[in-house]
Amino acid sequence: MDVRTWGHINADTVALLTELAGRGTPLALLSNAPVELARMVDGRPWASLFRHRLYSADLRLAKPAPEIFHELTGRLGAAPGDVVFVDDREENVRAARTLGIRSVLFTGVPGLRAELARLAG
Repeated sequence: MDVRTWGHINADTVALLTELAGRGTPLALLSNAPVELARMVDGRPWASLFRHRLYSADLRLAKPAPEIFHELTGRLGAAPGDVVFVDDREENVRAARTLGIRSVLFTGVPGLRAELARLAG
């Protein structure tokens, strides 16, 4: 079911990602995907919007463990406070926040757009 879900990504989500990448926003994907799903995601046209794609299966780490967020910020070369983490699971958002990462619970593209605008000031 996960493979089918990732195979049919929401067009509004892709539009927002395309817009952010077009503005030069460095995007990274942090996923708890298993190997098969990770490789399928890597093959999608929209995957190239992400400068970094980090998968639990490859890292042998999983959200919400703090180590995976440290790996993410290290790969980005960014301090936690310079990163905005978006996830659809509250426990992952909470875990990132405890590390000083600005975090948004994803409930849909309109809400995410509003929250990103708010965070941008």
